[in-house]
Amino acid sequence: MQDIQKLINERKKKEQNRPKALTKVELEEQVTDWCDFYRKNWDMYARYELGITALHSFQEYILYELGISNVFFLMCGRGLSKSFLASLGSFITCMLYPHSEIVLTATTIKTAKKMVKNKMEGELCGSFSPKLKYLYEQKQIVFRYADDEIIISFLFNDSWIKVLPENENSAGERSTFLMFEEVRMSKQNIINRIFMPMRHARRAEYILKDEYKNDKRLVEKAKVIYLTSTSYTFEWFFDRWRAVVGGYFNSKSKIRYGIFAGDILTSIYHNFTTQEEFDAVKDDPSYSQEEILMEYYNEPQGGIGDAFYSMEKIKENSIIKEGFVPPTYEEFIINCESDRNNIFREKTENEKRVIYVDFASSDTVKKGQENDYTVIGCMSGAFDIKRKRVIRNLDYMETMSGGKVEESIKRIRELFYFYQADVFIYDNQQVGSERFLELTKSYEHPELGTHMNGFGIYSDVMITNKFCDNSKTEDWKTKIIDKNAIPVAIPVVGSGERNQNFHVAMQNAINKKYIYFLMDSTKLRFELDNDEKWFLKDAEEKKRRMIGHHQTDGMAIEASELKKTIKSGYIALEEIPHHPKDRIMSTAYGNYFFNLLEQKILKEEQEPDNEDISAWSFLAKL
Repeated sequence: MQDIQKLINERKKKEQNRPKALTKVELEEQVTDWCDFYRKNWDMYARYELGITALHSFQEYILYELGISNVFFLMCGRGLSKSFLASLGSFITCMLYPHSEIVLTATTIKTAKKMVKNKMEGELCGSFSPKLKYLYEQKQIVFRYADDEIIISFLFNDSWIKVLPENENSAGERSTFLMFEEVRMSKQNIINRIFMPMRHARRAEYILKDEYKNDKRLVEKAKVIYLTSTSYTFEWFFDRWRAVVGGYFNSKSKIRYGIFAGDILTSIYHNFTTQEEFDAVKDDPSYSQEEILMEYYNEPQGGIGDAFYSMEKIKENSIIKEGFVPPTYEEFIINCESDRNNIFREKTENEKRVIYVDFASSDTVKKGQENDYTVIGCMSGAFDIKRKRVIRNLDYMETMSGGKVEESIKRIRELFYFYQADVFIYDNQQVGSERFLELTKSYEHPELGTHMNGFGIYSDVMITNKFCDNSKTEDWKTKIIDKNAIPVAIPVVGSGERNQNFHVAMQNAINKKYIYFLMDSTKLRFELDNDEKWFLKDAEEKKRRMIGHHQTDGMAIEASELKKTIKSGYIALEEIPHHPKDRIMSTAYGNYFFNLLEQKILKEEQEPDNEDISAWSFLAKL
């Protein structure tokens, strides 16, 4: 009997310890707790609920940041599963947040269909996640492909994902979660006008209850996710990247920002690709260096993809650390008045120096355009040791407001004098002719007390004819005011053929490394910061030391934003709307002069002397 009683007691105790079914309240509390936990930890939800256990640590981190950020920017090179993570993040949102409305952008529905088929329907609802596969097979997750959109419906909680094309037809949709795939390819006006207005807070059912509906703490911010590989820094998406990075490090921001960047080395480390595969890409001649830097190393570049001028080549040639720094009046009077060679390096025997100018008309510009500036550049040229090529150096550049007419004319005279220039090249179109007329006058410099002769027309017709018609220069010769004018001026009147010649010559000089520019200002500043003398200089001295380098950087950006087109049988370069090209255009004038000078001198050296040989006729009788 004791054994039976013992058995009964054990059974009672076991029954008492058996887990009891949760009450409705207890069940709701557990669901709330787990839902809150997983909403804050998307990486754990992917692993433990969706059963996706093969994620790498950096992928888990990205998912975690996606979950807690209001705005997230993922900028990665090729091979780092951006599309997969975008798909997974959108699915997790729909699973955890009922009534989610997710909009993914696509350049075309055709390309988006491939991503949805492969990543979402094929991988996530296929072999990657048992839970998603079950829901897909039970037709609780349904894919519908149309010509103008793709819709993935989560029927069990009324969430959906729509893939929409980036065009006007997508207007009017509503979204609690915007995801921009390869945003660098997107058009800013479409993103800002069509998609950003779609954002609204998710209307969870509990928000409709009286005790919650007026609680603003519970209003959910719409999510915005940017995914892309990097590109050129002038593009709009890079400004958005900078803004998100700034927000990430701003602790006072009310919006939670997240960022992540990765490159090909991360991909190789995690065995997404191999070093050998990447080496094959680097050896592929169809890939430019810029493409490899951007798409694999994730390094943004400063220029457009099909630019006529290469930013990389320009920067390779930017090696001049000690350029021309114009003296102040005081410096000139104290140190240089007796010998202008003290201003800059002494001129070599065969060296020529050019001042080139692009005149601006005024300070008045159309809305959206940058201010109009007069560009003044200084370029020197001399033959190399083997006397095969004239090497050109961009020694200095500055700009002045287009409205400062008298100041700019005075400054041109000063630079011509300080730089010991031999040639003056200017754009004769628009206001150029009237500004040059002022320069033909003699001038008494009020501060320096120096007499400066007016400018006359350059005497070599073979060279001036390459910049404008001879009829123009002959007409100008009759208008020169100073009778003692120095023959230095070459007016430029552009045409399709001339503009082509200017730019082709400039591109060749850059690519073949016989033109050199002032050092990149960032690199120069890094070097100067290690120089004790630099810290002793005041702000104005530092500004004067750096101005030529800053302007050269600006020229490089202008050059890398010019796109080649063909017009009337000639190569023409088009700038981005509202972006200037004055610095690169005027610099091309200076370079072209040295091209022509080089050709002239080499041709003269190759021609035989026209010596009279009649005096040697007696040799024939011997």
